[in-house]
Amino acid sequence: MVRVQVCRRCGRINLPFKYRCRCGSREFDYIEMNIEGTLVATTKIFVTPKGYPSPLLAGLVDVGDLKLLVRLEEEAPVGSVIEVVQADGGVLIGRTKKLVMDRS
Repeated sequence: MVRVQVCRRCGRINLPFKYRCRCGSREFDYIEMNIEGTLVATTKIFVTPKGYPSPLLAGLVDVGDLKLLVRLEEEAPVGSVIEVVQADGGVLIGRTKKLVMDRS
């Protein structure tokens, strides 16, 4: 489950949270929801801050109107279905839900 911000005026979902919605409203509700999407890009980060694993796997997950940068738990090919969960501190973690065949 991931905590998201929902605009009261237009219903747009924001993650990360915004001070003001694109429609101009500053009134929001906050809800927990399940999020999964398609992995559209990945990268490995070899120089990481102290306390982080190296390499750090990161991915961009397409969830319709949202494009989320997540820390991947494991390597997965582009096109895989990724479940997004929220860890302590608000970090978004991507868990592989369905792998696709790597056709490269």
